Amino acid sequence: MDPYGTTPSETSSALLLCNNADVCSMVEAAVGHLCTICAEPRSDTRLLFIYAADNMLPDLLFIANQCRQNPNLRPILISPRPFDHLFETLSHHGIFHVLNVGAYSFPEAMQTSVEICLGGNAQFALPDLPGIETTSLDLNILTRKDYQDALIQFEAFFRRQDLPPERLWEMRLLLDEAFNNALFHGFQDEDGMEKYSHEAFTGLYDNDLITIKMAAQDSMRSVLVVSDNAGTLEPDRILSALNRQISRHGIFDRRGRGLYLMRRLSDRAVFNIAPGRMAQVQLFFTHQLSPAWKNLEINLAPGHTHGLKK
Repeated sequence: MDPYGTTPSETSSALLLCNNADVCSMVEAAVGHLCTICAEPRSDTRLLFIYAADNMLPDLLFIANQCRQNPNLRPILISPRPFDHLFETLSHHGIFHVLNVGAYSFPEAMQTSVEICLGGNAQFALPDLPGIETTSLDLNILTRKDYQDALIQFEAFFRRQDLPPERLWEMRLLLDEAFNNALFHGFQDEDGMEKYSHEAFTGLYDNDLITIKMAAQDSMRSVLVVSDNAGTLEPDRILSALNRQISRHGIFDRRGRGLYLMRRLSDRAVFNIAPGRMAQVQLFFTHQLSPAWKNLEINLAPGHTHGLKK
């Protein structure tokens, strides 16, 4: 699975609409070395950062017009407060990024978003944390037995971090959810039907592949990454699932709860999608007090657009 090993374009710009000096400084510090921050649209503008002050949505018509004029433009809201109750509205307008300034991962998420949009090597790669050694384990899953063996390796790998039993249980639950989501919902036949079932699955067909990555970046940070090479996961589906669970309209849904649990129980959930090629979820755990404010991070590979609903 290729990580899109390109480098960000030095000529790209990001339009920043923000009247908060502190937030402007945070954005400049996080991504100023990756692109030019400007206050007016330019021909090379690839990102649109909009600060949503006082938990109010910005001018969505303006955002829609900018995206129609430039289909490759990625709008990213910067919010001082949680925005989960507005997921349905955001999805309708093709907005799949909300970065909370109160989230512990705000600078890292900002940088990752820019690198991916500009074609950087962050796509499907864990963020590089200077000065922190990363221990990792990569596994290819082709059969049911491969996954059973992966669970044994999961226990051995993360127990070395001396994690609390309840945290280890949550991580194991999310590994199951991410794997099942990739296996049973990611792969489809020619008619668009799910290719595998719980009862009949013994192994993947043809060139289908699921990979699992486990990483420990220090004694206080763990990462789980599950990828498939189907790439059928869609941003709208993620937001719809999250919104139905948050609104409690989807309590009895048979699908979608796994996506909600991934974001709810991890400290940071990042969804990376290359349509028709790959879908991936990165789950970060800090093993500290779980942040009340979390980002919404759904990244599309360069060359793909989110699209706007009419």
